Amino acid sequence: TIVGLITHLTGAPPQPCLSSPPSTADEVAALQLQLFEAAMQLFEREGAPAGALAFARAALQHARPAVCSDAMACDESPGSTTTQQAAAMAQEGRLWSNVFTYCCALHAWDDAYAALASNPSPRLALDCLRLLISQLCEANALHTLCSLPLAGCLLVPVEGAAYGSADMACSSSGSGWPVAQSWGQQAAGDGGVSEVGPVCILVTLLGEAIAALQRRALNSTLTVEPQPYKVLYDLQVSRSLYRDAAATMVAHARRLRAEGPCTSATLQQVLLAYGLAVACLDQVQPSHAWLDLETPWLAAHPLTARGTDHLFLSGQHGTGVQAAGQPGGKLPSVPRVGLALGELV
Repeated sequence: TIVGLITHLTGAPPQPCLSSPPSTADEVAALQLQLFEAAMQLFEREGAPAGALAFARAALQHARPAVCSDAMACDESPGSTTTQQAAAMAQEGRLWSNVFTYCCALHAWDDAYAALASNPSPRLALDCLRLLISQLCEANALHTLCSLPLAGCLLVPVEGAAYGSADMACSSSGSGWPVAQSWGQQAAGDGGVSEVGPVCILVTLLGEAIAALQRRALNSTLTVEPQPYKVLYDLQVSRSLYRDAAATMVAHARRLRAEGPCTSATLQQVLLAYGLAVACLDQVQPSHAWLDLETPWLAAHPLTARGTDHLFLSGQHGTGVQAAGQPGGKLPSVPRVGLALGELV
């Protein structure tokens, strides 16, 4: 029987204690849910994500009826519809997170994105999105990352006024998509404006993906492959966020100048970054072909006067620094792109 299988898999009788044999369809659904979850955990422990994924998807089909059955069986005075809906959302959110985890283990990236998009819990969906971005970078699946829809928003409830991704705006240049926007009830108090009721943050999926890559770039060394700055640049260009992509390349160039080794190869990387930045600004209207250097993203990459700067000076004046891959050759005229951005002064 189902009860016997659950007891065999988990070593304990099913919870909550239902009538034996189960008398209603909801009670059967509750037992089936526990059975599928037990089997899912068994496959997970054995390192078989494909089997765990199959049982996680099967458990999802019985989540809502099972929650209703649990409320009737365990609560002498069943809660309101809102309470049952919250319990059902939490149960489904946990199962969708499991589906997401198993899809990532199988490198089924499209299915993983579909799982996070289907998750009814905004908090869990946001955690899944951040994890997906990280795993795609580690797997070097950059084409998949740039082709993700990343459409829509999440209304995430928060405790307090702070939100982790809002400290660095998605739009590095003042254009593009906001990461998050406060959304909640407010009322005037004696000392001004105070929050009343729950406060939510409206988070765009694209904005959160870009913010995740920005954090990854700041917390990674310049030798990491794939280089997070370049991944972020590719994603922004794929969404026609050319000013943001230009800001990303300026940030990369500044980081190379501050921390990169003093070699001609580093110089070439910096010049390439400035060249890509100028090329991106060429894609927008001339009246918008500028960068706000005071945004949090660029402010996190201050322009320093150390590191490889002596290479820029020698290259600018043509004192004989060789171009990478061109023995005996002079540097091309690319240093002028730095002057166009006001960086090489």
